Amino acid sequence: GGKLQVPISSGIHTLQLEASIPADPSVRIAFDGWSDGSTSNPRQINVGGNITLTAKFVTQYLLAADSPFSNVSGAGWYDSGSTAYISVEPEVDHWNGTRHVFTDWTGDLQTSNTSLSILMDSPKYVKANYKKQYQVHFNAAGLPNGTIIELNMNGISRNITLPDSYSSWFD
Repeated sequence: GGKLQVPISSGIHTLQLEASIPADPSVRIAFDGWSDGSTSNPRQINVGGNITLTAKFVTQYLLAADSPFSNVSGAGWYDSGSTAYISVEPEVDHWNGTRHVFTDWTGDLQTSNTSLSILMDSPKYVKANYKKQYQVHFNAAGLPNGTIIELNMNGISRNITLPDSYSSWFD
């Protein structure tokens, strides 16, 4: 019935409850403190007579997040009704002329922002998606310094004055 009545002698005693109780893989009931305001668990109590302590619990939901190229900041357990903040790096450079650039989150929320807030009213799952890009270097050899070259890429024009070079990222 949710009550525990234990006859004990006067003096100092240690009281401890489970920190959390799984309700299903993505929901748990977590210890949130005692009726007297203490949040210690385990805790010591000095019994000098009858004492009544009520344990307070809160439902928590799991925010699960996957990202193939960047660590997700903010995934984990959250109290019901709280707001979770989650983020990933906008780009992951592999330092070999390739990188992955964040495109969007899919799952229980869809957005193209790298950072987002989620109301934790149930278990949530999100996945960070990325696109691969390649770094392309443009340079010219055999022309005199000071020569201006017009470079057109995907409808964008850029002037390069030799011996300068230019590089850009392409999907």
